[in-house]
Amino acid sequence: NQDITERKLAEQALQESEKQYRLLADNMGDVIWLYDLAEDRFLYMSPSVEKLRGYTVAEVMGQKPEEVFAPECRSRIQQLLSEQVAAFESGNASMRTRTYQVEHLCKDGSVVPVEMSVSLIPDAQGRVRQVQGVTRDISERKALERQIIEAQKMEAAGRLAGGIAHDFNNFLTVIIGYCDYLLDAIAPDDPAHEAVEQIKAAGESSAALVSKLLIFSRKQPMQPKVFDMNALVHEASKLLRPLLGENVEMVLDLAPDLWLVNADITQMQQVILNLAINARDAMPRGGKVIIKTANVPPEKLPAVRFEQRTEHVLLSVSDTGIGMDEETKTHLFEPFFTTKEKGKGTGLGLSTVYGIVKQSNGYINVKSQLGLGSIFEIYLPRFSEPAS
Repeated sequence: NQDITERKLAEQALQESEKQYRLLADNMGDVIWLYDLAEDRFLYMSPSVEKLRGYTVAEVMGQKPEEVFAPECRSRIQQLLSEQVAAFESGNASMRTRTYQVEHLCKDGSVVPVEMSVSLIPDAQGRVRQVQGVTRDISERKALERQIIEAQKMEAAGRLAGGIAHDFNNFLTVIIGYCDYLLDAIAPDDPAHEAVEQIKAAGESSAALVSKLLIFSRKQPMQPKVFDMNALVHEASKLLRPLLGENVEMVLDLAPDLWLVNADITQMQQVILNLAINARDAMPRGGKVIIKTANVPPEKLPAVRFEQRTEHVLLSVSDTGIGMDEETKTHLFEPFFTTKEKGKGTGLGLSTVYGIVKQSNGYINVKSQLGLGSIFEIYLPRFSEPAS
């Protein structure tokens, strides 16, 4: 009787342990799964798979491994898993658990990047019969990695542009100075007088371009002031209405009780004008430009790099234009990059916007798809002290 009682207690303890394990697995954010190689089917799939891929547990239990992975990585992951099993069965114990980065196929046809930790479960003879895994969504991590790479690239471009612009500015100062000297020395009716004026005008145009490069590299002096972004948008909208044209509708969606920001007012007005004019150019047949402001608490900030995840003010400019592909978005803020026809843009408009925002301790985020328009979101830190 004592043996029976002990066995029942052991069975109850085992059942309780299994219940606790399943409860833990069922409530984890990561997807936990168990696959039987011999039966070629899933034995267990945690409910979090529905959040990750959109499929219910019942739907996934009926899927084969090739239906789980995105087409681009199916052959690669199959090869890696085969190599892992072969190496482990050959005596390499370190291959029992490996981690892979792959893409899973979702029910809506999209793909999601995941990190998959795969552990092999051998039988008594050392042959792998089952595979246990934990799959984690790494979409946010990948987004952050892209942001870091982009920031490093832009930082390098900024240093290069700043160094060239500084030296070039010195040369232009000499050229324009000598032009002034010659204009004083040459009679106005002398044919050479007009030629020198043309040289000076070209020099001043070049100096304006250099100024934009210096803004991009964040070496242009700023005059920050505390101000209400709504007031600045209202002022900028007066300048924009005639510039946008009759076939472009401008809508202001301004948040009441907007927090104050501390930035260079003139430069921020340039940001609004540049973005709105770019939006106009993206809608050759007309459309709508929406300028929006909002208060953004830390928890509502997008999952990108911020110096400090504190309260921010959002300024966004969106359009209903042609949108952009991923390749264009990759180069968007690089100096001299433009998608406009030759002679219709310097390619410094958005790089100037980028430099102003960064110099203001802000962040710029772009959302765009071909045929679905674009949204440029600018986040500036809230100024927490009372305005003087």
